[in-house]
Amino acid sequence: MAEGRNESHVLAVDCIYTALLQLMKIKPYKEITITDITNKAGVSRMAYYRNYKDKDDILVKHAEESITELEQRIISKKSLTEEGLLRDFITNMQSDMFVYNIMQAGLFQKMFNLYKEFMVRVYSGIFGWDMEDENIQLLIYRKMGCLFGYMMYMNDRKQKLNTEILIEHLMSLANDGVSEQ
Repeated sequence: MAEGRNESHVLAVDCIYTALLQLMKIKPYKEITITDITNKAGVSRMAYYRNYKDKDDILVKHAEESITELEQRIISKKSLTEEGLLRDFITNMQSDMFVYNIMQAGLFQKMFNLYKEFMVRVYSGIFGWDMEDENIQLLIYRKMGCLFGYMMYMNDRKQKLNTEILIEHLMSLANDGVSEQ
């Protein structure tokens, strides 16, 4: 019985997330109501509120789950270079028109912080960077600024992100006065 509830929970969450994404394609985010989402998803308001406190929570929880899955994939790799990490990270962020959705929802700061925390965990845990070092902290912010800035730039122009150019920019930041551990 618990398994059936779990399957229905997963289905409800997937339907709600998909419904929100579909609605965002046709309606400004601020105009989307919980009723719009539940009707489109085919779920009750109770199912909605069992999983989310508000519509921002849909995107935030999806991002958190995505980050957790990415972190698990990265940790499981036998050898990982910074370039490989960045490639996986960028690929992950490109899914589901992610940047467009967070910009439309006005959740940039929240998402930036989620991904920054992920980068801090990975750079300190896998590459052994000393996160107490102010230069290292600044480098993480510079990398995140470059990453999000480039993604916003390409999104504003409705152009496809060039992963290779972005990685080249991100990797060039590492040599600007910060000694990697």
